[in-house]
Amino acid sequence: MVTVLTKGGVYKTNPVRIEEFLVSPRYVGKMLVWESVKEDLIALLSDKTPFNRGLLVEPPGAGKTTLGGLFLMWCLYLLANLRDPQGHFGLDQSTSIGVMNMSISSRTASGTLYSKLRKMLIASPWFQEYCRVDQSVQSEIRLPDPLFAFSGNSSESFPAGYDIFGAVVDEVTMFLNKSHKGAYSDQVKNIFEVLEERTESRFMGEGYVLAMGASSYTNDFVTEMEKEADEYGDILVIRRPLWYALPRTKFSGRYFLFDTDKMKIVPNSESEGLFTPENKQEIMEQIKAGLSIVPKPTVNRPAVSDTLSQKTGKQLMKITAV
Repeated sequence: MVTVLTKGGVYKTNPVRIEEFLVSPRYVGKMLVWESVKEDLIALLSDKTPFNRGLLVEPPGAGKTTLGGLFLMWCLYLLANLRDPQGHFGLDQSTSIGVMNMSISSRTASGTLYSKLRKMLIASPWFQEYCRVDQSVQSEIRLPDPLFAFSGNSSESFPAGYDIFGAVVDEVTMFLNKSHKGAYSDQVKNIFEVLEERTESRFMGEGYVLAMGASSYTNDFVTEMEKEADEYGDILVIRRPLWYALPRTKFSGRYFLFDTDKMKIVPNSESEGLFTPENKQEIMEQIKAGLSIVPKPTVNRPAVSDTLSQKTGKQLMKITAV
């Protein structure tokens, strides 16, 4: 997006980057945003990255709802900060522009994420001043013209007719073919492609689409997205286990050691009572998966909750229990 800082120019207020947006009380209010959520949003929305499409696959409790809400909130900020959003994108002045959340049902779409977005907007000092939610309307997020924030459903035709700048497709791993148990439904792929078309054709490549789902499920849509990301590099795909997403305060402090050469858990005095015959195999599978999908820490990110990023020996890694 073009940056014009002069008074009376394109913007109502001097625009900030996503890095500042996520930490400034002026925008996110008193909300505490987890480091993993910040990292993912910056990776997708920073003006230094080439992405405008993303896939986030994480288990429940990893912060997807908060991330989805902040994602849509950022998209609304980019629009609401424009003095003439329609003119900026070459659209008719009668055009409404906004964001949309879609899911496997209208009830799911209008539930947790949409409700959280509403609370985020109301709690934001910047939005209270420049894009105030009409709090007299409880059933939806009603914003000043020409902006909107809608919740949709699983219909592929629902986005048609809307000028959508930012969209979240939630629970993408739950779109299954009801007539063939466990089979993939191409419905979510069609929805994603419709949203892509709406954002790209209306907003000259500046719009965003994010798909989110739980890591305990998979389907062909996720596989296809990952393959496209590998081939073309134009989709940001993030897979993250729960223990990598949680902040340090969520961990117990008790730990065990893992031999990365022999791929074996090494018990110690701290680990007594952490394992049962039922959970040990599951923990092993999570660790092995984590070793292959968790990125190595960089100088910009400290050791994450004393998990796999902290070595305690030549071949041992220290893993802290939740």
